[in-house]
Amino acid sequence: MITNITELMAALAAAGGGDTIELAPGGYGSADFDGFTFTDYVTITSADGNQGAVFRHITVDNSSFIHIDGIEVDNGVFGSTRGITVQDSNHIKITDNYVHDVGAGYVFLRSTDVIVSENIVDRVGSDGFKVAGLDKFLFENNTHLGTTVQNEGGHMDFIQFSGTASNGVIRGNMFLAQNAANVQGIFIKGATYKNILIEQNIIYTGMVQGIRVHDSNGNNSNMWAKNNTVLNVPDTVHNASVIAVAGAGSGTENNIQSTSEFNAGLDGTGGFSLQHKDSSKEFHYSKFFANATVWLGGATLEDFRPVEGTLAETTGAYIRTAELLDGSPPPPPDPTPDPTPTPEPEMDQLEITSATLDDPAMGSVLIVGTVGVDQRLRVVSDPTWIQNITGTYTVKDLAGQEASTTFIQAVTNPAPVATADTFLVPIMAGDTVDLDFLMNDTA
Repeated sequence: MITNITELMAALAAAGGGDTIELAPGGYGSADFDGFTFTDYVTITSADGNQGAVFRHITVDNSSFIHIDGIEVDNGVFGSTRGITVQDSNHIKITDNYVHDVGAGYVFLRSTDVIVSENIVDRVGSDGFKVAGLDKFLFENNTHLGTTVQNEGGHMDFIQFSGTASNGVIRGNMFLAQNAANVQGIFIKGATYKNILIEQNIIYTGMVQGIRVHDSNGNNSNMWAKNNTVLNVPDTVHNASVIAVAGAGSGTENNIQSTSEFNAGLDGTGGFSLQHKDSSKEFHYSKFFANATVWLGGATLEDFRPVEGTLAETTGAYIRTAELLDGSPPPPPDPTPDPTPTPEPEMDQLEITSATLDDPAMGSVLIVGTVGVDQRLRVVSDPTWIQNITGTYTVKDLAGQEASTTFIQAVTNPAPVATADTFLVPIMAGDTVDLDFLMNDTA
């Protein structure tokens, strides 16, 4: 059994494809596996099956068919040191490792045929997983435990892609913010991305970029985000956490994401948006999840257990959620589910179909909300318009009958309030002084 870094490097030099190198529990310092090429996987693993072998950091460079499994990486402090780095390599597996107290957790550069599965990262000062140049890859069932300390000038993401990547799957990964909400979810930008599926990921963040794929140079293609759950930590950084994917032949399907109380509802792709501001309205967190407004410092996956009978049981990352909570995926959904809690239309339900202002100079009028739930008109007055705002709107019933009427929105323009001023500014004869008489007046 290997007991130190010298023995490990010698064993690796003598290994052949298919070998397993077992490490005794203990510290191994830093390791740079450079230039090791095999025809089948050589596995480096902790002999105790409990991540007993501990490194400060590991680099796999210019190598092939290396499998790092069941290792702990602990640099001791937050900083710029990476946990596990793979660069200029191919056929690499990184599985069941625990990386913590480092800068970036796992970094992958200019490599192909890479599997990253069942790993844990925590207590990082930068990105949990960082990619710049990757082809034919799988990131599956990795977990960020949610504790971060941002380095000065650092930028935190759960999973960040900043260089070209193609032909990959990002599936079943989870991040639940704990001590800080300013960590983006899955963020992909700055290069060309093709043929990547993002599915069954669970993200709880205060940032608006829940899952975001930018088409930075117009060359993205076949990028899809399907069946992900992205929820916003209330009252932290932003009030929404969204899923957006750009590129030719790309899009989103069957996701759950977070938005404002005015825009929550079904999204037309098989998914829906939730809100956490008004519990009296439909599509509030509490109507779909056990305790999704837990805020920071104690969120667990149990808080995101779907409420029985709701769309949360068949939408978003419901399969991965059930696997983690109950040990097995749920049964296949009813192919024609009742879309509860969307209310059934009443026979006297009315829909606002159009609205206009009598004069465009007055401002604008919008139809907002959900038909049959909270549909209404939103009037935005022009700052220069000081008279009442008038207009016309049309409603339609379920039989298709329409009626129109007018509305008036009063505009108030209170007079300014002037407050007496006293200035104690000594001046000499012939001096000039500026006095700010408006500083204590209000419009």
